[in-house]
Amino acid sequence: AEKTLLVPTPRLRHGLFNKLLPPQGCGKEILRYCSTSQGLKEYSVPIGLEAKVKVDLVVIGSVAVSKEGYRIGKGEGYADLEYAMMCAMGAVTPDTIVVTTVHDTQIVDIPEELMEDHDVLVDYIITDTQVIKCNRTKPKPTGIIWSRLTPEKVRQVPILKHLREKEKEAGKDVTLKDGREEEDIPEREDRRRMDSDYGRMRFRGQPRRRNMRRRRPRRRDESENTGDDEEHEDYRPRRRRGPRTRAPIPTLFVGSIQRSVRVSELKGEIRGKDVNPIRVIWNGAKGYSLLQFQEMQEMEAALDALQNLEIRGRKLRVEKSNRLKHDDSDNAHDGVVDEKADD
Repeated sequence: AEKTLLVPTPRLRHGLFNKLLPPQGCGKEILRYCSTSQGLKEYSVPIGLEAKVKVDLVVIGSVAVSKEGYRIGKGEGYADLEYAMMCAMGAVTPDTIVVTTVHDTQIVDIPEELMEDHDVLVDYIITDTQVIKCNRTKPKPTGIIWSRLTPEKVRQVPILKHLREKEKEAGKDVTLKDGREEEDIPEREDRRRMDSDYGRMRFRGQPRRRNMRRRRPRRRDESENTGDDEEHEDYRPRRRRGPRTRAPIPTLFVGSIQRSVRVSELKGEIRGKDVNPIRVIWNGAKGYSLLQFQEMQEMEAALDALQNLEIRGRKLRVEKSNRLKHDDSDNAHDGVVDEKADD
């Protein structure tokens, strides 16, 4: 319908908007892939702050929402902050429609006392069964409420610093919470992620707790041993056990998979050829998958059955894997999602 879709940058690390640019004439599978974080990286371009952007409709997520338009998010405050920043940029106005999509069970009664002046209210609630026009009585935020933000938050989101300088030049009050400035933050305190009133307080940079194992007490004959075995006949040095070796699991490598293909499609194709691995290790983002079998004979039979395997008109490469997984390993590859074949 020739609509322009703007997606907020995750956690506002680099700017505010990314403009989604899917290929012309693409199908639903590509559009579905564009909705993922990887698809956003491939099919979008960043929008600068100086760009004159006008947003006609805002779609926002919610954990819970009421028919009065009150919403509760995940508690980190990014949705409220994104809307406030859009107001500061002139991208939205109080008349801009805000919509949230939820399940029917997420529509609950939310007391008005929980809502504050920086919380975004919604105009419409859309579920899989109904469309509700909210009876909203409170106004929406009209900009960034700087007194709700801490210097730590401004330092974490570079775009906030730019908008603050811009509004300061325009003569607006940009005093931060508690009257502090970024220069007042001790270096070690900046490691704490304090979202102030636009979200909850979180911490990062804390050291992980190590698994402190108690040392084995030394045997008396070990501590008193001087190297003279004749004086210590009972002393027996401990034997070190070598690493246990296990037979590798028979595994097939399936490559040349399109990134938009889902694991359910691969499972359907291999089951259609009467191939039933004990586990499917999926890494569609990198274009391959691993099929693991109980016995070597099963893998050999599956290799013959899958030689002409095709998905969406593309022939896949099927061969024995040279990166086999052992029984006592956690994962075959970093970042691979392990799914049971019978799911």
